[in-house]
Amino acid sequence: MNTRNVSVDPWSVDPDGIPGTALDACLRAAIAAPSIFNSQPWRFDPGHGFIDLYADRGRQLSVVDPGGRELAISLGAALLNLRVAVLRHHRLPLTRLLPYPDRPDLVARVTLGPPAAPDATMLALYDAIPHRHTNRRPFTTVAIPPEVLGELRAAAGIEDATLAVL
Repeated sequence: MNTRNVSVDPWSVDPDGIPGTALDACLRAAIAAPSIFNSQPWRFDPGHGFIDLYADRGRQLSVVDPGGRELAISLGAALLNLRVAVLRHHRLPLTRLLPYPDRPDLVARVTLGPPAAPDATMLALYDAIPHRHTNRRPFTTVAIPPEVLGELRAAAGIEDATLAVL
């Protein structure tokens, strides 16, 4: 495996003056994703025309996440950031989840598809990546407004997912 180490500040992503190559910018965006206790339980292996995302089981927090649920959520966040960054660099991110059953740690392969223009939503998501921060404030009992829940359900639907409010 030729796992790439991006040893630069992931927060230095600049949409107009990206340091290094577009690939490095995409990887920086991906590693800036939120993860359980900032464990960053992922590895990236770029190939010719694709980037593989692997679960790094050595970074799984087995005591607090024995079933790997939080690991999967963290990997999903990294995958979304990667896809948004690829699109920001004007390529369609063709994503295949769990592409090889005999390689369970290979979570996804993002192939660089044909040229594509990002829409305003994708540009806004990309621009938000360096502004992500951890919220350690206590939870509140404030109800989420129905219109916000509708927007969240619609966003989940775009990803072929379902939002379940508990």
